[in-house]
Amino acid sequence: MRNDAFPALQKVFWTVYVTALAVSSLTPVDFSGAPADSDKAMHLLAYLLLVALWPPAWNRSAPFMFAFAAGLGIALEAAQGILPTGRFADPWDVLANCLGAGLGLVALRAWRRGAEGRP
Repeated sequence: MRNDAFPALQKVFWTVYVTALAVSSLTPVDFSGAPADSDKAMHLLAYLLLVALWPPAWNRSAPFMFAFAAGLGIALEAAQGILPTGRFADPWDVLANCLGAGLGLVALRAWRRGAEGRP
């Protein structure tokens, strides 16, 4: 495998992840059997992964990555409130998305520092 293939695969994987996140956010889902507010944990994890898996080849500043992830979360929640998808906008989901994006930055920074051998 060529040297530049891995960064290209990371970009493709991340782009597919973002697309899947957007589609799944606008698709009706049945949480009737799930514990109350368990979807908040899913929102937090989804946006944590969105930032933590950011391709290194697309190196951006922490504020940009947070703004992108939080903005996507806000836009998708707004779309749920506007579009007839059977989903409903929830400000607590927005909070979970933003918190997940922030935690993703912390995880990414820790990972990169560990990879560089810095404490």
